[in-house]
Amino acid sequence: MGPEEEPVVSEPRTASNPGDAPAYRLATASMVLGVLGFLPFGQFAVVAIVMGHVARRRIRRTGEGGRGRATAGLVLGYLFTCLWAGIQGTTVWAYGVAFHLW
Repeated sequence: MGPEEEPVVSEPRTASNPGDAPAYRLATASMVLGVLGFLPFGQFAVVAIVMGHVARRRIRRTGEGGRGRATAGLVLGYLFTCLWAGIQGTTVWAYGVAFHLW
């Protein structure tokens, strides 16, 4: 007989090894949607904000990784939401001025 082999044991999930933790995936999705927030009307930015808040709450509760990604998704989401709100507000104002003068 040969030498005995030890069974392979996977590492437990920790902040440095998040694995497929739900909070880590939510944080990544928040960041990706935040980056896509520049697309017309910013609908992805709003979803990034919601997912970022949910991910941060889970990360705070469980200690899993991904806090930086969730924060990046939140910052980008709020940034693009404000940008699109400003563009839409300016457009409505400009149409109002144009039709009032016409």
